[in-house]
Amino acid sequence: MVHIVVSEAEARDIVAHSHTVVLIFTAAHCGPSQVLVELLREESSRRLPIRVRVVFVDVASCGRFADEHEVAVTPVALGFLDGVVKYRMEGAIPATLIRICESLSLCDEASQMSGRARGPMKTFDMLADLTDPAGDVSDLSAILLAIAKDIDPQSRLLCENVETDDHLYNRWRLSIKGVEVKCDLHFKRHKEHYQSLRIQNSREFEERFHERIASLEAKRVEEKLVKLEAADTTAKKEVNLPKVTTVKKEE
Repeated sequence: MVHIVVSEAEARDIVAHSHTVVLIFTAAHCGPSQVLVELLREESSRRLPIRVRVVFVDVASCGRFADEHEVAVTPVALGFLDGVVKYRMEGAIPATLIRICESLSLCDEASQMSGRARGPMKTFDMLADLTDPAGDVSDLSAILLAIAKDIDPQSRLLCENVETDDHLYNRWRLSIKGVEVKCDLHFKRHKEHYQSLRIQNSREFEERFHERIASLEAKRVEEKLVKLEAADTTAKKEVNLPKVTTVKKEE
């Protein structure tokens, strides 16, 4: 979401109450600043991650805030994560700004997962990568069986597919310590991923399943961050993009 503010108080409030936000200092007399504003409003804003807000502020109305962050030229973009500057960029390159937004979005996702039990919504996000509309669930089957064997080495897994014209159901039955645990995955035809997953009869199995999925998701996010940073480094070497600085928080 692209937003333009006119007061320093509003800018500070947005930074203080946003998990992820990119604050762009611009100036009315600065040509590159105006070009960046128009490009993001008309084109690039459609590609910005929905987790990240992009806010334009005029240095003339936010002078003290700009001085605090040593903004001597415009445009300058500051990427905030939970109120702390994580990225700084000087220049008017929309592609670079979008990469900063993508990095912030991934950082936000990773920080939200750290030390937090993941619920069904996040689990479903990760399951989309373990399944497909054609019904290939081999990765998910392997995870389910591995978790079951962690609880009971004698666990067994049976899986059956039930197909109709519009739906595909994968049904797993696991025998864990003599208890039949049911896992039902429901696809709807012509959709990109599953519709629902239900686990019954074992709270321990369900909790371990969500923990395993959260671990896989955290690993995936870290891999994305590494690739994104590598791509950013390569791009800057190839086309001499403005320097993007990762600001480390002081101990």
